[in-house]
Amino acid sequence: MKKLLSYCLYLTLAFSFGVEELESALPTEYYGVWERGPGDYDPQDPDYDYLRGLQGLGDWELIQPTAPTGSAVNVTGYPAGTPLAELFTENELFSVIPPKPEDYDWSAFQAIIDLAYERQVPCFFRINVGDFTPEWLYTERGVRKFATTSTSRPFYPEYYDPRHVYYIHALIAEFGKFIRNQPAEKLKQVAFVQVQTGSTGDEKPWGGELVDFPALDVQYYNIAGEYWNQYRQNAFIEYKKAFLDVDPNESLPPVFLSFNSIDTSPAYNDLWNWVIANNPNGFGFKNGNGYVP
Repeated sequence: MKKLLSYCLYLTLAFSFGVEELESALPTEYYGVWERGPGDYDPQDPDYDYLRGLQGLGDWELIQPTAPTGSAVNVTGYPAGTPLAELFTENELFSVIPPKPEDYDWSAFQAIIDLAYERQVPCFFRINVGDFTPEWLYTERGVRKFATTSTSRPFYPEYYDPRHVYYIHALIAEFGKFIRNQPAEKLKQVAFVQVQTGSTGDEKPWGGELVDFPALDVQYYNIAGEYWNQYRQNAFIEYKKAFLDVDPNESLPPVFLSFNSIDTSPAYNDLWNWVIANNPNGFGFKNGNGYVP
């Protein structure tokens, strides 16, 4: 009997575009069941021969546990004419301190890459954000903290605050540099990176219900609403820059992306169209526990 233990279904559907198979297209062998554990299975064990490879899971609060230090700069709100400009106008200034590469701890991810290389199995990576936001973003940068009725992870950030957006986009950029700058023989083991923008990989803003916040906040965070979709799409753009875009001066190979809560329904159609248009060689999506409004 096959053992499941701490593993769950992580289904990645591969898409290829064009008549001919592109060398850079997402390989169909990445479709299947991936490890949901800490990299402790033996690929030679027949009880686990159905697993495609290792998972590298990190929490933002552990990857960037302390606030950046140095000189502050100002970031502005959202451009006029976009939905989120109603919340933070482009004329508002917000103080941030740019992070440095040494502010991030990628050691846990490096261990998974090294293990995947040693065992010659593929691996994928994802970062928990949302309820795993570093505490310093609230206490030292002034981002509002939402309380919810969740009994496991009750606190979530004001996602739309330009300070939060600045730091999470910086995290994505450094994430991409870390993965894509791996030695070629190790980078070959990285199958894809899962895009996460909300609560775990389910892509809703939080677990449970909001506590002691006005109904307007609930409207802004409607999972099918234009505010949340714009926030998510902005993060998609940063993931594309970090993992797919190729700088001719650096020649870093692209890394495929996997998404969740994207489909052709009215709630997610804009996000689906963006993913289709901006992932020409293919992409994956998680199936099994996506959030449906």
